Amino acid sequence: LFGTLLIDVDSQAAGQQADLLVVNGALDLTGSSLIVSGDGSVLGEFTLMTVAGGLGSVTGDFASTDYSGLTGLAGITKLFWDGDNLVLSTVPEPASVALMALIGLTVFRRRRG
Repeated sequence: LFGTLLIDVDSQAAGQQADLLVVNGALDLTGSSLIVSGDGSVLGEFTLMTVAGGLGSVTGDFASTDYSGLTGLAGITKLFWDGDNLVLSTVPEPASVALMALIGLTVFRRRRG
């Protein structure tokens, strides 16, 4: 693949909705770009590419990745290989986690008082 792979994420249910490229042969990612767009407001993991059970192989790595097309991004984005799957993960930023904990504590204290 020498070019651009565009993946659209639809986060209606985290971890379930994304375009999926299934690799059945040899795929070399060297020099290629990955652009991810769609709804990034739901945190979770999205499988973007899978190597079909021993039928394919992937070599190289993306020369560039662009997540700017993810709207409403609620966290930090990372891309990693999990076995034969290329996974996009959005995790909450530390400040967001602290704010959610503070809100939860406030609600809990009001209910007890």
